Amino acid sequence: MADLRTEKTLTLIDETIFTLLHELSFERLTVAQICTTAKIGRSTFYQHYLDKYDWLEQK
Repeated sequence: MADLRTEKTLTLIDETIFTLLHELSFERLTVAQICTTAKIGRSTFYQHYLDKYDWLEQK
């Protein structure tokens, strides 16, 4: 089981991606946009996912 901080980060990433998908397609979405909107570092995103497609596969 992930710790609370990790769970919060993963939830933040999920919510950010879902919000951004209201504005643009998944193909146009970038990791940089996700991280900027979520106010997390790219390294934080990459600690959990290889790329946006890895995120999608895990959902």
